[in-house]
Amino acid sequence: GRLRRVGDLHSCWREMRLWGSLGNPKRKLPQEDAALRKHAEEAFDEKAGKLSRHEVEFFDVDGDGTVGRSEFVDTFLAWAATEAAVKKEKPLRVLKPDMGL
Repeated sequence: GRLRRVGDLHSCWREMRLWGSLGNPKRKLPQEDAALRKHAEEAFDEKAGKLSRHEVEFFDVDGDGTVGRSEFVDTFLAWAATEAAVKKEKPLRVLKPDMGL
């Protein structure tokens, strides 16, 4: 969740949303935990072996270069929870980092 809220990473959010949503950030996700887990499991089954390099890097939490089913599902659920929390927050003014030292 922290990465989603850090202002200096604002330029990365669109790409991270694409990777986390498997290329479809506008897709409406199930609200119930069991239905969301089932959705994540089905998404993994559909994409198994076909994840892009960036998606592998996004979901490969243990850093072994591969994404297992439970690793994918757990990360997907955490990402969906973060996205849901961010959507509920009141938008604040985004600060632009000062890179002119």
